Amino acid sequence: MPASRKHRQALSAWLEASQQLDEQQQARLKSNAPSARQKRGYVEFAQVVKIRKALRKGSRERLMLAFYSMIPPLRWLFATKDGEPYTAKNFSRWCCDTLRKLFGRPLTLTLLRHSYLNSMDWNRLTISDQEELAAAMCHSTEMQHTYRWMKRKRPVGL
Repeated sequence: MPASRKHRQALSAWLEASQQLDEQQQARLKSNAPSARQKRGYVEFAQVVKIRKALRKGSRERLMLAFYSMIPPLRWLFATKDGEPYTAKNFSRWCCDTLRKLFGRPLTLTLLRHSYLNSMDWNRLTISDQEELAAAMCHSTEMQHTYRWMKRKRPVGL
């Protein structure tokens, strides 16, 4: 079998597997259900606010929580000991380590976003409010809905 045919077959198999994985991921997101790991790490937004308020004013930990629970998103707010901005990976690692120390569980920045959006009363938000909130969080309203976890209640008769 010519090499180009083998490559086409391998590429076709890879594309099919990739599409299946993407469909599974999209189905999980559309279910608005947290994964087992997310369930272990999730905290209610009210607890985030309570912990933030209990921290020493001016502390980096309080500032980090404020960054995700009070103020609009900015480019970067934290710097390394050398005064340089964190790389995305190092900042995320520092935040996750800090959140683990503060809450005693594997809380992540993404879970803070889930917590924040789940604290909203979506029955009181207009479509414009939802669009503004999504823009402030740098994602679409569609992505916003994937951050919201729904408590399933079966309609009567189903």
